[in-house]
Amino acid sequence: MSAIKAEGRPTSDRTAFNTTRSILPCPVGSTVETQLDDALWKLVGGELDLHDLTPALAGFYVVGHSDGYRSGATYIDDGLRFERDAWYWVANNPGKRFGDFYAHISDRLWTEASA
Repeated sequence: MSAIKAEGRPTSDRTAFNTTRSILPCPVGSTVETQLDDALWKLVGGELDLHDLTPALAGFYVVGHSDGYRSGATYIDDGLRFERDAWYWVANNPGKRFGDFYAHISDRLWTEASA
């Protein structure tokens, strides 16, 4: 089988057939999937460190970690902001408790929503 040309560059002869019988190149990493999976779980288990990986492979791990952190950071920041506001409200409203803040916030949100 001859090499498929993509954007003027030859690709490998490794191809996969989909159900419509067109020829598609193999997915990136398909030839090393088992080794990548082993490396991932050794990294998670502590048998490997990031410095044991190639720079490109460590890059995938670091980028994935930072994307995951950013996706959860908003949720964490919102929770911390709410707790900060609640304790500030309690400190500046003598006789009120943390649970009273929920009632205060609910009333305020209903007032804003109905306006």
